[in-house]
Amino acid sequence: MAEVIVNRLSKSFGKVKAVDDVSFEVKEGEMVTLLGPSGCGKTTTLRLIAGLEKPDRGEIYLGKRPLVITDRHICIPPDKRSMGMVFQSYAVWPHMTIFENVAFPLKLRRVPEATIREKVKEVLRLVGLDNVEDRGATLLSGGQQQRVAVARALAFSPEVLLLDEPLSNLDAKLRARMRLELRSLQQRLGLTSIFVTHDQLEAMVLSDRLAVMNQGKIEHMGPPADVYQKPQTRFVMDFIGQVNHLAGRTLEVTPSGCVARATKAGEVLSCLVGDKVGQHEDVTLSIRPEDIVVYDRPPGDRPNVCRCTVKVASYLGERMHYVVAVGEETLDVFTAPRQRFAVGETVFVELDPDSMWVWRADSKHRVEQSREGNGE
Repeated sequence: MAEVIVNRLSKSFGKVKAVDDVSFEVKEGEMVTLLGPSGCGKTTTLRLIAGLEKPDRGEIYLGKRPLVITDRHICIPPDKRSMGMVFQSYAVWPHMTIFENVAFPLKLRRVPEATIREKVKEVLRLVGLDNVEDRGATLLSGGQQQRVAVARALAFSPEVLLLDEPLSNLDAKLRARMRLELRSLQQRLGLTSIFVTHDQLEAMVLSDRLAVMNQGKIEHMGPPADVYQKPQTRFVMDFIGQVNHLAGRTLEVTPSGCVARATKAGEVLSCLVGDKVGQHEDVTLSIRPEDIVVYDRPPGDRPNVCRCTVKVASYLGERMHYVVAVGEETLDVFTAPRQRFAVGETVFVELDPDSMWVWRADSKHRVEQSREGNGE
């Protein structure tokens, strides 16, 4: 196995910059996910790494081995890159058996028949298809086709596995099971892997690190918990998970925090900010629904407590989803399913000051946070 290094990679299609000066590394044995909406450049980045597209500029290395250096006109063809790829459509050939599908890349490489049989049996055992190797591909379920595609990508022992939304065609329950199986397999093999998806939950489950892309650039790359809890841009916060935004204006700013008025909500709130926001500046205050606590009575002398009215109550099985009104604003709130409130009921919500994010009103980029004195 080897690490993958991408340096200042760019690719345009006409006037559209699909990949715009992207750099990142995938460590040996690591699973990194490129996450973002349609058109963000994630699949093009993967295809550039695979060699299915040629970059306009940049470098790609497999360990110390250069695969692409545009300034030196180096571009190794796809079949020489030691990378296996699993496509969204699986690309399973219907006229072949499972065994023949998996053996195909080995036959192209003129591997001896005895070695092919041994290797195919090994990878089919890894993906749980060792007892159905002679079954025709047309008889396979979606989950089995996905396993065949993975087995075929692993058959020639690639140094890197590339996966382009391989679970998107499965139903919800099978998809949930298959992503756990895929993660388990990748960890058992210690296989350096790059995964592409637009599904946030999929990215969180599968990744050691994830890179959130937008308009051809990486806006934030890090462990899933860091990307979710400490987003570096407002786009990242909005794209991953659910979030409430309140219009606000700063009243008092210190090196470690600030006090701001949520103008439409009519509340004064404490939050953490850095030194890039000045006093009396328009800002946006953001908080996720799970960082809001709901009470049926005032909780005492605590900061950021607002009196609200329940507008919507939805039972979702594992949790309740409430929409509450505070002034002219509304907040989405999640609670445990046993915590029940009726529509029209008065409740009190507490907005965790350490989970309040402050953004400039005219910018998508987050103000630098200062966590000194907060153990972070």
